[in-house]
Amino acid sequence: MRGGVGPYMAGAHGLSEDHQEKLQTIERDNAREHWQLMQQMHQQQRELYQLYQRDEPDPAAVGKAYQRFSEGNFVAELPRPLSEEAEKILAEQ
Repeated sequence: MRGGVGPYMAGAHGLSEDHQEKLQTIERDNAREHWQLMQQMHQQQRELYQLYQRDEPDPAAVGKAYQRFSEGNFVAELPRPLSEEAEKILAEQ
């Protein structure tokens, strides 16, 4: 069940409280990192949208904003659902 281990699932695997707490910490850290990346992505989308909404959008400004957005590579930076650290914790059981 890779990728499905979160705070609500840790107990279902018969993990000790210590291991459950470690997995919950990993989950919280991943969620925090994910949220930060999503905020950055949405901010860049808003900036791009504002440029498009002008009466006469500046093609150079739109191009630069689109370039920044596409170089953001947000999906590749998202934390993985089950990190190597979490896999080690599960392997200990």
